[in-house]
This record gives sequence, structure tokens and C-alpha cells, in this order.
Amino acid sequence: MSLRYLVDTNILSYFGCRRMPESRRRAALERFLDEVVLPSFPVLAYDREAADWHASEQIRLGPAVTPPFVDGQIAAIAMVNGLTLVTDNVVDFRCFEGLRLENWVERAPTP
Repeated sequence: MSLRYLVDTNILSYFGCRRMPESRRRAALERFLDEVVLPSFPVLAYDREAADWHASEQIRLGPAVTPPFVDGQIAAIAMVNGLTLVTDNVVDFRCFEGLRLENWVERAPTP
């Protein structure tokens, strides 16, 4: 299997299953997520290569640009695996050089 995307957790949480009231519908959705969706999502490690890339980016960005550390980890995992990061939070990731971004839940701008 060839991976193309790294899915940020905010994309998965966008569907809000755990915010639903307890119901048969919620239980069915949770079963579907647990039994079908999650097993098909590999979990990629923040490994040495990702840590090295992340450190290099922190040095390149300097003290004036300080994205959240966890966003740097996510960006690093995407970069070292050659993946496009899918997120609803593209603003916090734009500073990372070379990172491909997609937003699958883009909202219309508010007036």
C-alpha cells in the first residue's frame, strides 16, 4: 500500500462522533470507526529522521516563528514520509518549508 496523506487529528475529530449524545446511531458510528476506519489507518512514528528534520526547521525558523511543538512533530512525520498533510489548521503549518497541505473541510469565509 502506498500512502499519500497524513491526516491530522483535527480532520478526524471534525466528524464529532464523541460529541454526539449517547444513542444507537453514535454506537453504530463508533463501531464503524473502531472496526473499519481505524484498522485501515497506519500510525506513523515520530522517529529519528523526523526529529532531525524538525530540529532543522526550528533552527531555520528562528525564535521569531514558534509554531506549536506538536505541529512541528506532525509536519516532520509528513515530510520525512513524503506525505501531504491534511488538516483543518493550515495556518499553523504554513511556516514549514516544503510541506504540502490540503484542507478537506474548508469553510466559506465569514463576512
